[in-house]
Amino acid sequence: MIDSLLRHFNERRKLFQSPIDLEPLARPTLPISGFKVVAQSSFIGEENVAVPNIGFIYCFFESTLQFDGNTGVQRTARQTARALMEYGCKVIATTWDKDVESLAPLTPKELLHLSKWDGPSTDQWHQWVNPKFSPDNSWLMSNEMPPNLGPGINCKLINFAKANNMKTAVTFFDAIPCLLLNLYPAGSYQLHFSYMKQLTEWDLIFPISEQSANDMLALLSELDIDQQLLIPKLKPLRLPTEFHGSPRKMNYPIVLNARPFILVLSTFEKRKNHLTLFRAIEIAQRSFTFGFDLILVGHPLETEVVKLANQYQRKFPSIRIEHNASDQQLQDLFDRADFTIYPSIEEGFGLPIAESIWNGKPVICDKFRAINDLASEGGCLQVDVLNAEEFADAIVTLATNLEIYRLKLAEIDARAFITWADYVSNINFAMSNAI
Repeated sequence: MIDSLLRHFNERRKLFQSPIDLEPLARPTLPISGFKVVAQSSFIGEENVAVPNIGFIYCFFESTLQFDGNTGVQRTARQTARALMEYGCKVIATTWDKDVESLAPLTPKELLHLSKWDGPSTDQWHQWVNPKFSPDNSWLMSNEMPPNLGPGINCKLINFAKANNMKTAVTFFDAIPCLLLNLYPAGSYQLHFSYMKQLTEWDLIFPISEQSANDMLALLSELDIDQQLLIPKLKPLRLPTEFHGSPRKMNYPIVLNARPFILVLSTFEKRKNHLTLFRAIEIAQRSFTFGFDLILVGHPLETEVVKLANQYQRKFPSIRIEHNASDQQLQDLFDRADFTIYPSIEEGFGLPIAESIWNGKPVICDKFRAINDLASEGGCLQVDVLNAEEFADAIVTLATNLEIYRLKLAEIDARAFITWADYVSNINFAMSNAI
């Protein structure tokens, strides 16, 4: 199984061996097959009443406090905490104090930072209680990626929790740095592999998709780890497709706009595949008599990709770039958009796809692995996003074919949406069964 996984990605790594301004190679057409280790956990559907035998849940924050943005990881960290509170859990915000080697409360400024982007308000948190005096069956929970993946704080958190008789739970996002080596700096594989190995010490691990769980198991399979002990810890829970604070929207147009308004919500990094997106737009725009508008919204993570976007913006002035859109600005863009594009080639889940569908907008996206798991349930026009011609055809289709456009809207209307209440209900259930 591990050989099958790595063979697949050894081929895909070749796509990024050339400089970004050169033609990418074709992607293999054969997906990974016969690789199912952990099945997606089913949703419990219980009433939103917290299980009474759970004590405090100490939500750990580090990277979210240091980052003034709202990528999928930060959104997950904020919304999981908020949803646990609304479920009825007693949630305490905490971080690590290096001076005293202990969990510590957040400052008022840090709590205010967490309240951004529809995070918990500062008065929703339970008052600070020293973990030494926490009630039985209390938990330490981390729902973000640590800023540094070395042994550091992660090991200290585990040791601290054990010393204070606390259970531990962690969200696992993906194994991508171990799968697409050429996209990450030297040493990233070793750091991320070490991070995944550390996670096996936690009592519960919540991968954000079945694919992430299986990738983790496949990559760790060569270690001397008893998988019969590890697998019960893994509770794959697909992230919610509900977006709190924004009502679900549907809009069936009578006609399509002669000048399509297209939204791309994505971090600026090579994995998000902006290169092929721009080449597809260059082809597709020939079919738009009245031009087009393409709005790119996302954190400028990699300078090389930002430079590429600026280059194409000079070539096509109707391309607009927003690196720091507020919630309201983003909502206005969704309201105006005809459809969205998510050009990424690999994800643990694909939150921008879910967000677009929640806003009633069809999505053009990839057709492999975790992205396919989410997109195939409806509302998406799936293509090989590394094939510029196929990509361009999809853009023209959604922009000009009203029948297909309305079909995608009908698929969105028929989709079942996982709510944050569903999500934390499963977390709460898993915690109560682990005590």
